[in-house]
Amino acid sequence: MENIMSESLDDTAMDFKLLLSEMKAIRAEMRLFHNSMTDLMTAIKMQSSRIDSIETRISALEDKSKGLQLCEVSTLEETTLQLKSQILERDQDLLANDIQVAWFPETSGENTAHIILAIAKKLCVDLDERDVVSSERTGFIRENG
Repeated sequence: MENIMSESLDDTAMDFKLLLSEMKAIRAEMRLFHNSMTDLMTAIKMQSSRIDSIETRISALEDKSKGLQLCEVSTLEETTLQLKSQILERDQDLLANDIQVAWFPETSGENTAHIILAIAKKLCVDLDERDVVSSERTGFIRENG
């Protein structure tokens, strides 16, 4: 019986030693897990800080973009108005027709604008004095006859 008790004590001591070594292994694993968790928390904090920084930069860029868009839109609207004005001026210039009348007898003290209006009336063209921007004779003076 003593032998059985001795064996039982040896088994219990062995079980206790195994339990103790497993507890040490678990403690070592827990330290590793704690260190890993600490590293993970540090990495998460760093990433969170980077995300906050990126969000701040994005907000600043969005604000800047909105400002630039408004500036660009107003600049484009101004340019559009200028171009429309230039087109209207060119259209008006294109509406101006130059007419050349040849072989019309020249008299002293003549009014060339009056001559143009008289010719237009004879041709049944409705022309007003305001329609004639300028009128003049060109070339050399011709003698009658």
